Amino acid sequence: MPAEFTYPPDSEGLIRISEKPRARPSVAVLPFKDARGKRNSMKTFWICFLPLAPYGFFVHERPDTARLFNTVSEFSFDASHDMAKAVVTSLRESGLFEGVYFSSKGEQGGADLVMYGEVSRTLYRGRTYTYCVSIAATALWLLGLPVGDSTDTLDFSLVLKDPGTGKDIWQCRSRMSKRITQGFYYKWGDDVEGYAELMAEAMNEALEGLDRTMAAYHVHSNKARESVGTEEPAP
Repeated sequence: MPAEFTYPPDSEGLIRISEKPRARPSVAVLPFKDARGKRNSMKTFWICFLPLAPYGFFVHERPDTARLFNTVSEFSFDASHDMAKAVVTSLRESGLFEGVYFSSKGEQGGADLVMYGEVSRTLYRGRTYTYCVSIAATALWLLGLPVGDSTDTLDFSLVLKDPGTGKDIWQCRSRMSKRITQGFYYKWGDDVEGYAELMAEAMNEALEGLDRTMAAYHVHSNKARESVGTEEPAP
């Protein structure tokens, strides 16, 4: 059973800060820089079939290229584009800006501000429980005992830059994990659902800080314009 990155995970789970845009600048969100590791390890999974082994485990630094999970067959996820589009969705829902768009080619276009992102980790850790009885554990799974557990870890950073001055206006970093226990009758197919949930939670927290920063930036910009407007011409 394949899985995919679906954002937002809950249509009502994104923060709404303002019904009307609080800041006039438009924002272009560029594709994320992918700084993740490339190691996916499945060799330790087969330990679970050895007598007296309680479980086998596997670790994927790039779950989007892996083909072994607890209850799904693969994960459709483009870290660079999907995470940038998630940022766009959260920014639009927040009401902080008048215009927000995704720049797929990494160009600023006519935007006033540019949002850069970097994803450092999308680590997946999975364990399959065999309860020291090897393949006979399937009978225990049918009785309702857990099949295993999945832990999703997401680590990314954001920077909002003013291209006119080249200065960073705001930046943040989020590192979060989510662990679930899975069985035939619960959480089946949810191995990688945590990534979208963590992204939404991280963006909700980040946007509250961005709101405060943009309020100060807006005041500063207005004062700068007023200063230029009242400057007397040289004789």
